Amino acid sequence: HCEIQPRSCQDYKAAGVDMSGLYEVIDDDNDTFQVFCDFDSEPGFAWNLIQSFTLSNKDIFQVTAINL
Repeated sequence: HCEIQPRSCQDYKAAGVDMSGLYEVIDDDNDTFQVFCDFDSEPGFAWNLIQSFTLSNKDIFQVTAINL
């Protein structure tokens, strides 16, 4: 039994996953990271949300950038 190594939400969809939520995907360097997979917005499509930013969270990003 092979384990799925998804590179996008579309790979999860092809494997039969249909519940929107957070999933891990693999990049070209075989590193994993989390994305939000949306399987509900448009029937037949799977959308990847990689990053979201709101002004209410801007201080988190400013502190992180300063500490780099």
